[in-house]
Amino acid sequence: PGSSRGGRGEAEAELLREWSSFEERCGNGGRARSLLARARAAAPRSAASLVASATLEWGSRRYSSAREMLWKATQRERRRLAKPDASPAGRRASLSRLLQLYSGWASLEARARHGGVERALALLGEGAALLHEEQGEGREEEGEGPLTAAPPEAAGGSGAAG
Repeated sequence: PGSSRGGRGEAEAELLREWSSFEERCGNGGRARSLLARARAAAPRSAASLVASATLEWGSRRYSSAREMLWKATQRERRRLAKPDASPAGRRASLSRLLQLYSGWASLEARARHGGVERALALLGEGAALLHEEQGEGREEEGEGPLTAAPPEAAGGSGAAG
């Protein structure tokens, strides 16, 4: 039922996320988790609800659970993005959700004590590569060609630093 409610489902999910945040600040982690589960059910495609859930798991030191949750969500969105029959609006929505997921995940990883920054940078790199790829495909559809940086020689430099 949540996916058929459109904007109403997302509005409900946003309210539930806010309530969950309040419950978490009050020390009611179980209640916060329950509210986030309801938020995900109200708007199943909401990256914000999923990132909030993963953040709560991370804060409870359930790192594996948070990573698994985010990994599954990114894979689901990547499959949606890869569908050849997806509309341009559907592709943009999937890309937006995917970038939110990568950004949220990278933010969590950056807090990790060992290797967190490297994992965060790798996740941001994946998101940037997807964005670059999608923009290139969109420009090719419009007859403009892919987005690529000019080679250093074209910019008047040798490409070497210093």
